[in-house]
Amino acid sequence: MGAGKKATVNAAKMAAKVVALGKRLGLQVEKNVPSGHTVWATPRKIKVVLSSITTSGKISLGVECFCQDGGGTANQKAFAKFADVEKWPLPGVIVYDGPGLKAGFRGVLDTHGAIPLGKLEQRIRQHFGM
Repeated sequence: MGAGKKATVNAAKMAAKVVALGKRLGLQVEKNVPSGHTVWATPRKIKVVLSSITTSGKISLGVECFCQDGGGTANQKAFAKFADVEKWPLPGVIVYDGPGLKAGFRGVLDTHGAIPLGKLEQRIRQHFGM
């Protein structure tokens, strides 16, 4: 991103949308939940955890936000994100957004189980049986 330019999409903005969606759907929402360490030994945090208490127990879904506003290194970072999500102690999904993610790379993300931000509500509803 060049000097003086503002990102149109970033992980914080995406997380805010996930939080708002979770609350709108009546789920419990936690942000930046600690979950061990990354492959680089830095503290791993799950961006957003959505939960529901049912008669059979607690159901949760972790959501990681992955975005690219412009040109950059998204293709180099994506597979580390997939590795991190696999290490979470709960089911998780990576949502992506941003004009910097080229169509071909979006296909790679889809192949590995990531979903566009616009399809998150559908995934949440499926996960929680809504």
